Amino acid sequence: MNAHAALNAEKSTETTLSVVVQSALLSDPSAPQNIESLLNWLQKSSDSLSLSHLRRWLSTPSLQGEAARVEASLQIHPDSALSSCTDKALAQCLGLNIEDGLMPWAWHHLQTQSFTKAQPMGVTPMGDQLSPIEDSSQGFAMVSLSNWHVASGQVIMQPPRAITQAESTQVLNTLRPYFVGDGIELFEHTPGTWIARSPLFKDLPSACLERVMGQDVNPWLIGRTAKPHQQKAIHTLRRLQSEVQMLLYHHPINETNASPLNSIWYSATGQAIDDWPKAIANPWSHETEPLKGSAQDKRLWLQTKAHTALWVEDLNNSHLNLDLSSWCEAFEKIDEEIFSELPQIKGVKSVEVVFCGLNYSKHWKVVTKGHAPTPTHTTIKKPNAWWNNLPSFTRLWRPSPPASGVASSLEDLLI
Repeated sequence: MNAHAALNAEKSTETTLSVVVQSALLSDPSAPQNIESLLNWLQKSSDSLSLSHLRRWLSTPSLQGEAARVEASLQIHPDSALSSCTDKALAQCLGLNIEDGLMPWAWHHLQTQSFTKAQPMGVTPMGDQLSPIEDSSQGFAMVSLSNWHVASGQVIMQPPRAITQAESTQVLNTLRPYFVGDGIELFEHTPGTWIARSPLFKDLPSACLERVMGQDVNPWLIGRTAKPHQQKAIHTLRRLQSEVQMLLYHHPINETNASPLNSIWYSATGQAIDDWPKAIANPWSHETEPLKGSAQDKRLWLQTKAHTALWVEDLNNSHLNLDLSSWCEAFEKIDEEIFSELPQIKGVKSVEVVFCGLNYSKHWKVVTKGHAPTPTHTTIKKPNAWWNNLPSFTRLWRPSPPASGVASSLEDLLI
């Protein structure tokens, strides 16, 4: 396959290319809770991370052989938002008008069959029967096993432990009658996570797990921003959530484990969208089909008529576990495999790199100098961050020598 064939599929239309990297920012101005771990990260990473390809590209940008400029901006993500900062960035890059809490990833995974042997409970495999027209009355959601920890009168969402496919199937069989009894079909997705199909989820916003992790779950329970006509659906889903908690309390998967999977979480709710981007093969590899069927896939290519976006999740696990070594290693791999390719891109009118954190994102958009500035992003002055008051900050952070350009140091990129 031609390395850039997917980006040039529409010969008559210049496309924009966006690379959206999740968990790429070391911290957020509003989240200083892991200060000691962050300082250790900074101290140890001085010789482990360079992102040389990205920094070189930003310092000498070009597009289609023409001189180019960089439009840099910062976007703040509201603390109360249900969707993740990454979801917001992807929707914006792809030109999608998505309501907060209704980014339909559950439907996307079913539509592209990016799941493991999707077997609905109590019915035959769905195969090709899913289509935007046939599913116009249906809603979809991710249903994930979760770890709720009671502390100081609050119920805190903690990272769930990993389980095997056999354990996941065992739990699925236990929950089957309860979901079917409420008219909800479940489809296997990854161990510990299933995709639900029911009209209950059609236009019901939900909070993604990323937003809830480490926080009290109560303000984020499904239905927080629901409309009056959805009260019956909310009652049904919360009752089902409570029933599942009781079923899991004495379930075999929790008998000998100190980190119980004691509840479920609904997320990625929404319905079929006619103009939803299609999943495409990696245009920088020899693959000819979209990646599917693997829980290990960390990169997703999405394409509309005028936009192509790459969602990179390589950093998620190491960032969640504060594993500096693997985070730096994964980031350097992204730099080598993705950012090194950016200067070679043809047939695009602009290229954008977006680094996402929990509550803000950084954007670098490269366009030809003859291209009119785009009002896509509002440049916001960065708030006075808590780390600026740390006397040891500059001593611990020793970036490689600065280069000319909009992002002159690792600090400019990552914090």
